[in-house]
Amino acid sequence: MKRFLTLCMTVLLLVGCAANKDSNITEKKDNKEFVSIQNNDNTEYQEFVAENKDFRVTTYINKLEFSENEEIKIYSTFEYIGEEETISIWSGEPYFYFEIFNGQEYFNQPLTLTILKKTVLKKGEIYTFPFTKSKAYGAEDSKADFWKQYCSEKELKLPNGEYTFSAYAAFTLDKEQEEHISVKTEFIVKVK
Repeated sequence: MKRFLTLCMTVLLLVGCAANKDSNITEKKDNKEFVSIQNNDNTEYQEFVAENKDFRVTTYINKLEFSENEEIKIYSTFEYIGEEETISIWSGEPYFYFEIFNGQEYFNQPLTLTILKKTVLKKGEIYTFPFTKSKAYGAEDSKADFWKQYCSEKELKLPNGEYTFSAYAAFTLDKEQEEHISVKTEFIVKVK
């Protein structure tokens, strides 16, 4: 009976994965290739990928053009794809960042604890990083009220403008912090 249940669950999993695979559509826009993915919550995501010989960053966003105050859904994954079974990286906390810049100011910027942390990554394991707001401002900032409201909202919503979105991992491969690595996706988002 246990074998039968295991077999049934395996078949359902394979059928589900095959069905999800068919919902990926590769498109070209502005001479950049991206993949549209239908996610479990029925949100269609566009995928941007950056990689070197050892690491891959993939960023998913629900679209590239929004209305003002429309929710922007974004997250990224990070994966070690090198030759070894595991690799150690050294970084502050966190080692993965989201940045949003409109040409004049940052709506999201990396804030890092200056500790030296060792993280062991397993080959082929995908680490998911949901978007979280990260913004430094002071009470004397002329837009302090705007930033306070912006940071208090869970959803990412932006005013009209054109924004450069970046998602990246930054770390070193040694405790002495001499061999720096950065893998970054970057794309433009318009809010009208």
